[in-house]
Amino acid sequence: MLSDFQKAVVLLALACPLTMGLATIGYTRQNTAALLRTGLSSEDTALLAMLSSRIGDAGYLVTEIDCSELCDVRRLADFDLLVLADSSSLPAKSVPTIEAYLRSGGDIIALNTPMWQKSLVKIGGRWLTKEEYQIETAAIPPDNVLFDFTADDLEGWTRGSDTPEVPTIAETVEAGPAPNQHSLHVMIPNLTSYDTFGKQGLEKPFPEGHTLTVFSAKGDSATTQLAVEWDEKDGSRWIAVVPLTTEWRRYVLRPEDFKFWISVPNRGGSGDRFHPENAVGMSVGLAQSHTTAIGTGRFEYWVGPFGTAPINEEYQEILDATAPPPLDTLSPSYKLFDCMDVSKLLVRSDQAVIREEELQVPSVIRSPHPRPKGGGFSKGRDWRWIPLVEARSAKDEWRGTPVTLTAHMSGPYKGGIWASFGIGDLAWYKTPSALNMIQSIAEKMHKGIFILDAGTNFYTYFEDQDVRMGFTAANLTNEPKGNLTARISISEATGGKTVYTMEWPFSLEPNGTQTGEYVWEVPDWPPSGFICTAEILEEGRIIDKVSHEFGVWKPKPKKNFVTVKDGDFILNGRLWRPVGVNYMPSSGIGTEDGEYFEHYLSARSYDPEVFQRDIEHIKDLGMNAVSIFVYMGYEKAQNLNDLLRRLDALGLKANLALRPGTPFDFRWPGIGEIIKNARLAENDTIFAYDLAWEPTFGHQRDRVRWDRDWEKWIIERYGSIDNAEADWG
Repeated sequence: MLSDFQKAVVLLALACPLTMGLATIGYTRQNTAALLRTGLSSEDTALLAMLSSRIGDAGYLVTEIDCSELCDVRRLADFDLLVLADSSSLPAKSVPTIEAYLRSGGDIIALNTPMWQKSLVKIGGRWLTKEEYQIETAAIPPDNVLFDFTADDLEGWTRGSDTPEVPTIAETVEAGPAPNQHSLHVMIPNLTSYDTFGKQGLEKPFPEGHTLTVFSAKGDSATTQLAVEWDEKDGSRWIAVVPLTTEWRRYVLRPEDFKFWISVPNRGGSGDRFHPENAVGMSVGLAQSHTTAIGTGRFEYWVGPFGTAPINEEYQEILDATAPPPLDTLSPSYKLFDCMDVSKLLVRSDQAVIREEELQVPSVIRSPHPRPKGGGFSKGRDWRWIPLVEARSAKDEWRGTPVTLTAHMSGPYKGGIWASFGIGDLAWYKTPSALNMIQSIAEKMHKGIFILDAGTNFYTYFEDQDVRMGFTAANLTNEPKGNLTARISISEATGGKTVYTMEWPFSLEPNGTQTGEYVWEVPDWPPSGFICTAEILEEGRIIDKVSHEFGVWKPKPKKNFVTVKDGDFILNGRLWRPVGVNYMPSSGIGTEDGEYFEHYLSARSYDPEVFQRDIEHIKDLGMNAVSIFVYMGYEKAQNLNDLLRRLDALGLKANLALRPGTPFDFRWPGIGEIIKNARLAENDTIFAYDLAWEPTFGHQRDRVRWDRDWEKWIIERYGSIDNAEADWG
């Protein structure tokens, strides 16, 4: 009979037999790092020197590159690691090159994320932000001035408004973006929907070769957007929206910046765009359908010389300022949030990347949105997200994780390791503890060995289930790795007594993965459950680590269901009113992954720490219930059971939507399988099943099958269809 150790080794060998017995081999080449030196006046050269030294100490050959090299995709391909001392200010043209570098598996350490907060363009040999360029050039009129807004320039202009009876000021004034320039001044006393001002019947407003719309504008403090419209001779309408500030700025718009507004048939389809050569009318103004950042009330704006221009080198530089790509934890700005009320920064103990030491609290702290960590086995993720530093309030409340590491084992960024530092105070990075952290992260990238996930396959078990535990490790380097051991320990959550330990010796091929697993029969479940800790050791030294809680759900001997009496909910013999929210986890914020977002109870999306923190907030707000949903098949991950167990411990009830389908398209027996597999009939945490979450009745063709039943009901209720129509008016 095989011992536990022999069983584990057999499972490991079956998982990846070719990697057993590999010896450790030294690096065949030194890894290279590019350190960006922008040359901007605001650059901290002392920080650059410190970073160069620390990255070099981590095993890299460090080369400084300038902004032009950063925008050269072939140049970036020379490096294993890209270090950005201030990722908030980067050339706009670096967007596609950095994205290509990351897609090739390149590593990055980005300080002061999100990246590209200031997108730089090179004009006249100088690097400027797009905003600085707009301000500096606000007084320069367009090549072809259509309207300079002198006294008689508004002849033939008309107003469009949902409240034409309310007068609006629209006048030319001697207050343009430069001396001796005029502008259109508009004051809307009470915007309720839309209010625009423009002119029709224009004769070829775009001369031959002109495609750009160029103008200057500003608003008062409340007017932060302006809509600009061109109308074509076929009646089609094309609208662009620009942001306004209280100072003059020049705007340059391409034809594709103008989006079709429903106006005529057969326009606005895929590939269609505004055709300047067909323009016959224009207008400017505010409309709640487009200038969505403003509400109702009083607004005021000014528009300076308005006209057209051809593409030239300077305009092309501005127009090539591509929007930052969605790179989780790095960019754009919605990938992070501001951490408020922070009194301390703490190094997390469930990781082996950086050592614990005291950290200063800077003035500006941002955090990526939380994601599932690596604790738990066989979760089906392409990546491992590692929160390294946690921000906490004086009351020890979680405020975010401003320093994170993401290792991409597969997917579009396979092989890449991304470090995001959301600290906005550049002086903070020169402290010894911060520099130690950066060096440790670089050393981890150099070594390249990571747990993808490890622990137990479920976070909540039924009493009659055994625990399947295991690990998946990855080598993100081009060198084989040997003399490795995976160790999983189970300890009681209360008291910390270790009750089980399993170890697997293993090796990793270049860019390879390794999996080992074992089934443990739990002798007895303690009331508070267990802590599972998984570690990777190299020659006896811990080089990676994850941990998580897990427990058991047992039906209560005496259940306490919410019941219904006379149309009211009753709990414990008293009237009970659900007060709660439609709950989805904070780990789904700011993601483009629709599957991950929607199926938040799936193995890939669920993290018990995030859910526990969220529902504790719900409890603290005085609520007593949540509405949640699960799709057929996803209950098998048993994360629904884990969430219900946690809700019950906090005294919260759940309204559970069973998906997909509605009573009009009821998916039985699939819906029944959810109830059966998750043993929901025995779970008194659920107070209701929701079978039609935000239902619709579809188009007329979708409702035909109900026409006879609908007609029957009308006649029963009103006596005849004629009577119903008369009653409905």
